[in-house]
Amino acid sequence: REDVVGTAEVLATFKARKTASSGEKSVRTAAGLRVNDGRMEKSAPSDGRSFDGPPTFRVMRGDEEVYRGPAAALYHHKQEVQAMNAGQECGITLQDFEAFEVGDVVECIQVLLESPRIVTVQGGGVRVLAPDETDGDA
Repeated sequence: REDVVGTAEVLATFKARKTASSGEKSVRTAAGLRVNDGRMEKSAPSDGRSFDGPPTFRVMRGDEEVYRGPAAALYHHKQEVQAMNAGQECGITLQDFEAFEVGDVVECIQVLLESPRIVTVQGGGVRVLAPDETDGDA
């Protein structure tokens, strides 16, 4: 199940410089964001739930999805961070995407893994239900 855990609006774009561990320098286009709802998270939260990998980020331009993929980095005052909360401003670079426009909406999406439920039915049988299925008369 996909959950949008945070939304942010692009306020500005700028060039972000980064030096890799190999010493190689790169310049990427970053977006300056204001987190409007929830959280922007670079890695899956450790709250006991099971997630299918790190968050995915979706860039929406109006009703059109223009990018879906992982973040390269999340910044607050030039320091790389793991998460930012609603009301805060941050910078983000995304893997394989630099075409941000002011007004774009960036969504942070977590894919939550849900286990099937096992219920006992009358007569001692067992029934396996999908996570969103009700047990009805079981």
